[in-house]
Amino acid sequence: MTVVLEAKNLRKVYPIRRGMFKAPARLQAVGGVSFSIEAARTLAVVGESGCGKSTLARVVALIETPSAGRPVPACRSAALRTRSRPPSACEYP
Repeated sequence: MTVVLEAKNLRKVYPIRRGMFKAPARLQAVGGVSFSIEAARTLAVVGESGCGKSTLARVVALIETPSAGRPVPACRSAALRTRSRPPSACEYP
């Protein structure tokens, strides 16, 4: 089947202020998530409350920028594999 979306080593870290004189702490909301979604398939993200499911969805939807890694739509991943120039817009079937 055709891969519609790939994600490799997605991470999202938020800086947390701890006071005026302390260095900010870092909260890792999503750490090292990789997956690929094929056409006509479903991916279920399951976990406890507060484990980063919504943050993962926001990073994959490009609402938030990942701290590391990146989601790659199928049109870009195919172009990256063939080293040709990617199309100007991605169309999902």
